[in-house]
Amino acid sequence: MSTHPLPIDISTSPDLVRIVEELKTTKQLRILKLNSKPVAKLMPVGHSALEVFDFQPLSKVKRNFLKAGYSDVEINDMLEALSELPQYADQTLGQSK
Repeated sequence: MSTHPLPIDISTSPDLVRIVEELKTTKQLRILKLNSKPVAKLMPVGHSALEVFDFQPLSKVKRNFLKAGYSDVEINDMLEALSELPQYADQTLGQSK
């Protein structure tokens, strides 16, 4: 996979231009979906949140929650919330012990 993204001119796509203008204003990331399945991430140029955030395996996240003293119920709730992120979509959760 190339480390340099291929540019796409959207100037003739008014819907995309509107989304990009909103993105520049809000500075919030967007996930593009196709039939309810996440397929792409859209973020403003210069935004580094996705590059900085380390998506660790859920087993490691779970261990860290346990070490921090969270209850089983809290851990399961947090892991369930994380499972909605595209980075964790294919991982199974399992119950905390």
